[in-house]
Amino acid sequence: MNLLALLAVQIQVTIKQSKGDYQCKSITVIINDEVWEESIVRIPGKDVEQMMLIYPYFNGVYNQNGSSHDNRPIYVEQNKFDNTPFDTMSIDSENSPVKTPAEIKYCKSIRAWVFMHEYITKSTHDDSDCPWLLRSEETDVYDIEEVEGPWQVWAGVISRTDGMYICQPHLGNYLSLHFSHTMCSSIFLQSL
Repeated sequence: MNLLALLAVQIQVTIKQSKGDYQCKSITVIINDEVWEESIVRIPGKDVEQMMLIYPYFNGVYNQNGSSHDNRPIYVEQNKFDNTPFDTMSIDSENSPVKTPAEIKYCKSIRAWVFMHEYITKSTHDDSDCPWLLRSEETDVYDIEEVEGPWQVWAGVISRTDGMYICQPHLGNYLSLHFSHTMCSSIFLQSL
């Protein structure tokens, strides 16, 4: 009987862990001074372009969106002005283009947490399931808070970087972020 109760609790914890119930719901990411001068951008319906990618453009709040990848939560970039999700449905895409958010997620294939964007890849032939732009060291941790060590950044070549994220369990308005005693550790993403 005790074994069944223990098994039931373990199953419940595993399910909640895979849904991200024990992890930060919102993180703030700051990437300093990283630039990739010839990034590959593939926007559907348009030709592949090379553009300058300024990583700090992606600084801001990333929230769990309720989905997961490789049994870990996905964090999705939020609107810079009010920390709400981007409007992904535009009535007039010619004059008001839809913004596609970046994501931070775990990729089992490379055993790392990654920062990626759906339209930005390292090459025109990059069809991997995890076209990372920033990645952690190899790890199997379920919680992004537990990621240790420097991250790697792609800027035409791989270089090392340190990073920062801050767990934000209680968000106030944009100008006044309220941190509580449950604030998570932080890491800084800047060039070495």
